[in-house]
Amino acid sequence: MLTFDRNKKHFLVNGAAVELQPDELDEMNSIRWWHQIPFSPEVKSQGFSNGVNHLGDYLLSEMQFEGKSVADIGCWDGFQLFYAEAQGASKVVGIDDLSQRHSGGQAREFAKRKLQSKVEFLNSNVYDLSPNEHGTYDVVMMFGVIYHLVHPMLGIEKACSIAKEQILFATHFLDSSPEIPPLCVLYENDELEGDNSNWSCPNFAWLKSALAIQGFEIKKANKYALDRVTIHAQRVENQHTRNAKLNSFRDTTMIDEFHSKQKS
Repeated sequence: MLTFDRNKKHFLVNGAAVELQPDELDEMNSIRWWHQIPFSPEVKSQGFSNGVNHLGDYLLSEMQFEGKSVADIGCWDGFQLFYAEAQGASKVVGIDDLSQRHSGGQAREFAKRKLQSKVEFLNSNVYDLSPNEHGTYDVVMMFGVIYHLVHPMLGIEKACSIAKEQILFATHFLDSSPEIPPLCVLYENDELEGDNSNWSCPNFAWLKSALAIQGFEIKKANKYALDRVTIHAQRVENQHTRNAKLNSFRDTTMIDEFHSKQKS
């Protein structure tokens, strides 16, 4: 059974810290990681992102995962999924495009094995998500994805399509004044942090409207760092969900146009 020691801030398997043999340490250190996954107080993977430090930033420490089905879009090595499982999630599924990951699936498979996790991994681009093909989940997470999308509205639409109750995501955002209407900046090159994979930067009004169109209402927003925000939203009945036929037509048209442009 996978749990998480909140005081010592590391995972436990059947109540004990994970032990890695010398050959396993060599294997772990030979892999390129994104997440720092704490297997014990002394041992963690050497990734860029310290998931433990983000528990508050991402509102994960406030979430109720007990008995929930959870999916993480753009899961990388799976830290958030392992945490949700450790908090009692009934099903955890990681969705990612392995062609976009420098470590492929090595890191997440190593972590899954050592944590004796039940997480499932699906290989998919966010634009291709479908409830029929990928299932639906009580909670959908998506951290650090939106600003990498040329089509952020389509990305949010597809993420929301597999979320039954809640969606939780973090993104770069434009911290504009409340008087500014919904807008999303599109970067042509590497203007955002010198990274040419960063394409979009919406303001809060845009995020609120984009979610409302998909039938979600923001319950909490947590600004952290200078230009990042975590959004926790819940599915509600609103004017858009009441007009589902129009929504379906709009969504289908958008997706058809998107795929048509990809093929041309």
